[in-house]
Amino acid sequence: MTSAIAVQWSFNAIKTSQKKRKRSVQVGDGNNPRKELRTEKSSDITAIFCVLRKHQCEHQVAIQNVVRALRCRAGDVGLAGIKDMQAITYQFCTLRNVDSKMARRANNFLGTCVRLSSFVEVRDVLLDRGQLLGNRFEIIIRKLKRVERMHMEGEESWKERMVPVRASHVDAMVKRIADGGFINFYGEQRVGDAGSRNHVGVRSFDVGRAMLQLDFRLAIDLIMAGRSARVYNPGVEETNAREVWKTSGGDARATLKAFPKNRNTMVRERDLVKGWLRYGDALEAIRCLPHNIRMFWIHSYQSYIWNKIATERVKRWGLRPVKGDLYIRENDG
Repeated sequence: MTSAIAVQWSFNAIKTSQKKRKRSVQVGDGNNPRKELRTEKSSDITAIFCVLRKHQCEHQVAIQNVVRALRCRAGDVGLAGIKDMQAITYQFCTLRNVDSKMARRANNFLGTCVRLSSFVEVRDVLLDRGQLLGNRFEIIIRKLKRVERMHMEGEESWKERMVPVRASHVDAMVKRIADGGFINFYGEQRVGDAGSRNHVGVRSFDVGRAMLQLDFRLAIDLIMAGRSARVYNPGVEETNAREVWKTSGGDARATLKAFPKNRNTMVRERDLVKGWLRYGDALEAIRCLPHNIRMFWIHSYQSYIWNKIATERVKRWGLRPVKGDLYIRENDG
């Protein structure tokens, strides 16, 4: 039995995509190509180039916090990539059509999780997804543990437990990667926490799948359900707001009253519930969220499908190249 996923793009969406591609400018020769961050109407673009620092804050929430502080649109905030929520991260950021004084005052309205610094006024420079050249990491490892699998006698299942990592295990894992490489799966940032729904709660790809199935009410319920307290430590007010939505059958007014007083928390959920209250329609409520947030959930499901296909590919044929693979030989540079 064969199953497939069909994605149908509207004519307007195709035209919009074509316009965006036409605005991109490619410079450099064939041996050393590079992308220049400008558009055909570059003379009209002014921006603030700065550094965005965040910690304990999701990528999309950080953008929305900046949007609220600057009173701009989400599309005016340019970032080249998504950074880890738990880490202390720094990345370049462009703020389109934002006054320099307003940009410098933004930290007065941002919490400690998101900060802006190193402001420079620029022209014809806008960052966007896909322009990230790479990352630089400083990693501190504490109390490292690994999963140990034990086969239970008389049973067909395996039991897992967490055990301390020994130096010999680390050496073996490093050697395995050096000898055979690794499968470049999409990780938690893109698809959500690993584990069953009962254990980790709602994953990003769960929301994207519901949206692709045009079940927008389910998508809203999933967003409002959120992740499990087993993998995330929500505050009492956040837990209460999600419970009110669930037990009230989606009562927008009651849920809004239950939201945390800190407006920098549950930013997406707050906008979503306001949209539901205003329009009474699931699709229109989701459209109240910025486009990049909605597309993140779609891309998450695409990444989940890639992970599943990559897993099946390795199960069937291992790591050796087979007909149909695209690979680079070692001597090809």
